[in-house]
Amino acid sequence: LDDFRPLLFRTRDFGAHWESITGTGIAADHFTRAVRFDPERDGLLYAGTERGPYVSLDDGAHWRALQLDLPIVPITDLAVRGDELIAATQGRGYWILDGLAVLRRLDASSEAVRLFAPPPCWRVPMQRAEDPRLAGTNPHGGVVVRYWLADAPAKETRIELEFQDAEGKLLRRFDRKDLLSKDSKDSRDEQRYVLEPKAGLNLFAWPLATEGARRLTGTAMWNGNLSGPRVPPGEYRIVLRVGDVEQRLPCEVG
Repeated sequence: LDDFRPLLFRTRDFGAHWESITGTGIAADHFTRAVRFDPERDGLLYAGTERGPYVSLDDGAHWRALQLDLPIVPITDLAVRGDELIAATQGRGYWILDGLAVLRRLDASSEAVRLFAPPPCWRVPMQRAEDPRLAGTNPHGGVVVRYWLADAPAKETRIELEFQDAEGKLLRRFDRKDLLSKDSKDSRDEQRYVLEPKAGLNLFAWPLATEGARRLTGTAMWNGNLSGPRVPPGEYRIVLRVGDVEQRLPCEVG
């Protein structure tokens, strides 16, 4: 009938009565193909429309686009799995948005520093090319930590990210200093683990390795890997320090 309105509705009594949750934010001609609720946060909804995905933090009263890098394409189905939102598209492909912990804690809080709980991670090998060219980019391996800063910290501000075992024993600490010089011949993987905090959302991936060995001057090690051993499955802690602010959260390695 050429009615392209979103037409989103909700029932609270098993279908006896329905109310519109189209709210504001979805374009009038972006008709809806799928709507899903988040299993971990009340009021968090995802909608797949003819022109892309939308998200609502208040049970559909207000919506905002969740397009990011996704081209304009019909979203035919949505599924929430763990920390990811999976969308099937009319473009014959799948789109996966990870880091739902950020949306689950998104609100009008005035906190200057916020650490988001990471999903459980699996202790499996993970290869990730920095420039995959025409291929897709693999997700980060290990524990993926996201933290939000209201402002970029000054150069003299202390910022540290620690990983501890369940008893609080320090396993690895990262800060803003370069762990290795750019001329070092040590593992290229190690050279990536430097904190570069900026205003807004930040991401850091810990590959589950403890402190590694240092290369002795003048030695030759072909194909040598000086990374420390990887931690076993279990419960761990994340500690973020920014100036005088400290936040802690648990994390799980499977």
